[in-house]
Amino acid sequence: MDATRKAPAAPTLTDAEAIAMMKTQVAWTGKYTTAEQTVEGIKVTAHVDAASSQAIFNTDRVYFIRVDGDKMMVKGSVIVPMTGQTVSSSLTL
Repeated sequence: MDATRKAPAAPTLTDAEAIAMMKTQVAWTGKYTTAEQTVEGIKVTAHVDAASSQAIFNTDRVYFIRVDGDKMMVKGSVIVPMTGQTVSSSLTL
């Protein structure tokens, strides 16, 4: 998702807001495989078999998951289909 996207003004989107939303988000699903533990964490490769953008359909998205105490960290670098740029992200739960 694009962090610079403005929130809609109302629950019902205008055409311009709907277009902006579709250009700034992506959803996908697929099966995944795991690899051995590394320094970065457990490598998880998601094999995309359906997506809201054809640009990532039938691709792999690689993440590293690490658990430290009561926290789980997910890191990865992925291509953003709307821009073609590769971005790195991390999430701590």
